[in-house]
Amino acid sequence: MERITAKWTRPSMLQADASGFLSDGTQRRHLATNYPMHIRPPRKVMVEASVAGDPSISLLRGNLRRSEFQVVERIPAREDFDPDVLEVAEFRGRFLRPCPGTRCYHCCGYKILHFGTGCSLGCTYCILQAYLNQPNLRLFGNTEELFHEVEQELNASPETLFRIGTGEFTDSLLLDPWTGFSRRLVPFFARQPNAILELKTKTHLVKNLANLNHGGHTIVAWSLNAASIAEKEEAGAASLALRLKAARSCAQWGYRLAFHFDPMLEFAGWRGEYGEILNRIFDCVDPDRIVWISLGAFRYMPELKTLIQRRYP
Repeated sequence: MERITAKWTRPSMLQADASGFLSDGTQRRHLATNYPMHIRPPRKVMVEASVAGDPSISLLRGNLRRSEFQVVERIPAREDFDPDVLEVAEFRGRFLRPCPGTRCYHCCGYKILHFGTGCSLGCTYCILQAYLNQPNLRLFGNTEELFHEVEQELNASPETLFRIGTGEFTDSLLLDPWTGFSRRLVPFFARQPNAILELKTKTHLVKNLANLNHGGHTIVAWSLNAASIAEKEEAGAASLALRLKAARSCAQWGYRLAFHFDPMLEFAGWRGEYGEILNRIFDCVDPDRIVWISLGAFRYMPELKTLIQRRYP
């Protein structure tokens, strides 16, 4: 495959390693200072009483022994993000829903598995800031209902191939070290003959995916961006080096991979920087393991500008 030559100068906001990307140590120190939810447990876990008996809560309690668990009748609404609180609520809608495509656009039929909302990675451009009506990280605790609903819908249309993803309203793996949810999802989809699961993330948190029977039915995907954009606008995400290392591990475990350049942004030197990311991908993983690479545009809801200016002055 022809290599793409990149010529760019990386801004020096943080000390980078020789490859031009944040070293693992620098990344961890930066996250510890600015994005505590990404690397350390929440101080408090608020659980709605209606889901307190779900198996997912027992697992959370076991993995978050130092966190305070508070059971409430209904989690109160908030306006500001609290990085020290994780919410676990009952979801009262449909877990499996069509991807919310733009009106008048031809959609691809992708389905969203709605298992939680919110993200603490702090990407400045993220549309979720304007799209969601509650800011905190929230999981849906009625997971038994989730699996039952998905199984019913898949069984009702055995001739249809379902492409299902969990990374639309949250990061698929951000909370996985605590929830272990992937260890339930992946084997479940391995048993479904007419469904493919996509786990989409900006993290390197893939340890739970090791030694799982995925049956080729799970695709692990990463959202990526140009190096200078990632540094300035994705400060809470894992470095490119860590993301690609995680992708290589998943490929070794037999998973198929995907990469999403989303959003693509035009800036001085954009062609070289995006080309360099492609080179890094193909240097790290076998292209035969990659099932798709997608491109996305900056989604700009009218209220997003005000939110970005307030949160990232």
